[in-house]
Amino acid sequence: MWELNYDYLDPYLVRPVSLAYVDYTPVPIRSGIANFLANLDEPASVVNNLVMGNGTKAVDHFNRFWINSTFGILGLFDVATAAGITKYDNKEFSSVVGHYGVGNGPYFMVPGYGPYTLREVTDTVDGMYLPLSYLNFWAGLGKWALEGMEKRALLVPQEAQLEASPDPYVLTR
Repeated sequence: MWELNYDYLDPYLVRPVSLAYVDYTPVPIRSGIANFLANLDEPASVVNNLVMGNGTKAVDHFNRFWINSTFGILGLFDVATAAGITKYDNKEFSSVVGHYGVGNGPYFMVPGYGPYTLREVTDTVDGMYLPLSYLNFWAGLGKWALEGMEKRALLVPQEAQLEASPDPYVLTR
């Protein structure tokens, strides 16, 4: 699977699409899309922080969600940061199970998307929280694809390090 991703899917499909998205999408639109997608993940972060015992962070995620959803036009604008509400990294369900001692588990490659561990697969639980549970298959796929393009574009500066590595697979893993 590594060869499929590294030798074919990434150089001929994933990287060019991701770079085209970055190069041809104006920064304000990309920022709005990123804000909107991050806002969709806030309710999951509320629940996951509560389960981990991080009440303060859960309240901040809740406040960010309702403020950005209401005043930021469904999250397109990050009004909560301007209002002084701390922006923490979103907590996925895999963070919860890791917090309680579950190891990463086996490592595997997802075609076109990259490396995953078994623990990261538990992040599908986050899709059951509102508002993500309202997304149909195609909307969920669009969210996944947009997030993937943005993540892949952020990896471009690290490509030289990967290419210089004697074993890119081990470095990626």
